[in-house]
Amino acid sequence: MTSLAAWPYPRWVAHRGAGKLAPENTMVAFRMGASYGYRMFECDAKLSKDGVLFLMHDTDLKRTTNAEGTGSDRTMGELAQLDAGAWHSRSFAGENLPTLEALARWCLANHLHLNVEIKPTPGQEERTGFASGELMNRIWPAKPCRRCSPRSNPIRCAAQRPPRPTFRAGCWSTNGPMARARPTSGSRRNSAASRWC
Repeated sequence: MTSLAAWPYPRWVAHRGAGKLAPENTMVAFRMGASYGYRMFECDAKLSKDGVLFLMHDTDLKRTTNAEGTGSDRTMGELAQLDAGAWHSRSFAGENLPTLEALARWCLANHLHLNVEIKPTPGQEERTGFASGELMNRIWPAKPCRRCSPRSNPIRCAAQRPPRPTFRAGCWSTNGPMARARPTSGSRRNSAASRWC
């Protein structure tokens, strides 16, 4: 039996910053998650009209901002003017949509881990994957605390390979034996299984 190497990352990951405690994918959410002791975060990245990676889960702006339409149809300057906090609660009104670069630099400065989920607007999978790979290669030092995980889309995963990213890439899948595996006693079932690619 082969023993596995020790898991090098924190065991708990703050989803989109602070779960439901703050507006998802905003800097206030990541700061709040860190204040609760989280050392690793998951975020969602999309590409703006002018090629800037920004944080947002949905393709449409309506659920988490004060605007409607597709986020990738706007420039980063336009996206930065939107209110991404008021939908959550009055105390977060005025919070804006941050760039992936701003979050990554904040994580680096605070010695935090980051799992970037590439969430491209349909038709922008390759461009978003390339931009993510280039950004992370440019700003994140070559050490094993980085991970970029596209969800269940091999095009997104392949798009990260050029220009030969040096960060670890993971693929998430909701199919296959790991996703259907029964949980062991005392564990919670995960809706997705992961593998490194």
